[in-house]
Amino acid sequence: MIPDGWVWNQAELELNHVLNEGLVSLVAFDLDGFPRAVGSGFFVSAQIQSAVVCTAAHVLREVERLQQPRRAVHPTTPTEFRTPRQRIELAKEKLRVLCIRSSQVEMAPVSWCILDDPSDLAFLGVEPQGSEDRFKFDRELRFVSRRLSVGDQVAVLGYNAMSTAPASVAKGATKGFQLARELVLRLGSVTALHEDGHILCRDACFETSIPVSSGMSGSPVVLYANDGEPIEVVGVVCSGPEPEDAGTLDRRISGCSIVACLRPEITSMDGKQVSAQFLLKSAELVQRAEDESDDP
Repeated sequence: MIPDGWVWNQAELELNHVLNEGLVSLVAFDLDGFPRAVGSGFFVSAQIQSAVVCTAAHVLREVERLQQPRRAVHPTTPTEFRTPRQRIELAKEKLRVLCIRSSQVEMAPVSWCILDDPSDLAFLGVEPQGSEDRFKFDRELRFVSRRLSVGDQVAVLGYNAMSTAPASVAKGATKGFQLARELVLRLGSVTALHEDGHILCRDACFETSIPVSSGMSGSPVVLYANDGEPIEVVGVVCSGPEPEDAGTLDRRISGCSIVACLRPEITSMDGKQVSAQFLLKSAELVQRAEDESDDP
């Protein structure tokens, strides 16, 4: 609920909250092997031993940037003389998806990804590491395919203030790290519609009064629901044009976030959503090297 005089509101959720099980954090490793929390995502399909995660395409482009050698290029250098951009690597030591189920924590490898830069949408195929009994994917968020109107109440469900730091481990053990994050639900309203794109998103998107931080990129944006009602996803956080500071966190002042629209073709059976198909205009498929011959 948004109190009178406020334009957005926030609830801090416990990290063991059930909603935490539908969300993920993407962790990329830079050229020095240091882990960096680059963004958020959420499960759109869970099949126990595999799952599909949705996030923002620019989150994966940031992963790609972290994997590139640091080369200074003058702005006037012609394109033909610049080093070609390397495709994102999905090797297990390069990218992981952090998932939580009850008290279990999983650093899931990524076997494939599909990026669509114009819509700023991306999908990743993830799998559990180790034995089949170690982690089970059984949480997913459902979609609703509808066109929003200015004034509709929506909420961002994601992780705020994400950061990583090295962790001390026993001698000879696998190198570890600590990930700090705060699970928040921010409620606001739709303030503008952009069918032809806006800022980072070059396809259908909308603006909201909700401020977001960089780690919330890729988070689901859902329709406002009362207690007991299902959570339905309508978009993915694309960008927050304004840097977050004390002013943007004043709930009496409208924030701003750009949200990529999700308008899937939904198939239902007996009142339950069984599939959702997305039309991506400029999709790019990348598979993990050892899985090049596999069909995701």
